[in-house]
Amino acid sequence: MRPVILFQLSIESMLITLQPFLTVLNLNKGMSLTSPESIKLISSSLTNMIHLFSTCYLFCMIDTFNDSINFALYNCNWTEMNIKFKKLLLLTMRVKNTSNLKLNVTTQMVVNLELFTNVVHVTYKIISVLVNQYASS
Repeated sequence: MRPVILFQLSIESMLITLQPFLTVLNLNKGMSLTSPESIKLISSSLTNMIHLFSTCYLFCMIDTFNDSINFALYNCNWTEMNIKFKKLLLLTMRVKNTSNLKLNVTTQMVVNLELFTNVVHVTYKIISVLVNQYASS
């Protein structure tokens, strides 16, 4: 699953960066914002942005629900339960800890809304640099 998600996120990030830049280039060449090519670029850029947001949002929700299950398991009134319940709860906690389902793309990168905001910030910086380079040349 990791290679597929990593590939998807990287391709969408590149598209989110390149499509607005191409739109700006077309506008600088005198093409209208309502031309079919500009509309295609803008709509596909928005579609990619929405898809990236929904992916990050859904992964964030899965992580949140997983954490809330862990919290609920720990906060159940387990100290007053019988030994069979305690053993079952301990087994459940061990299984949940061994299959820690944080949705990581890499060991350092977790797919969540923070990743989406980082992609948007980096995209804005790259587009600004590219537009300034194009304008100066």
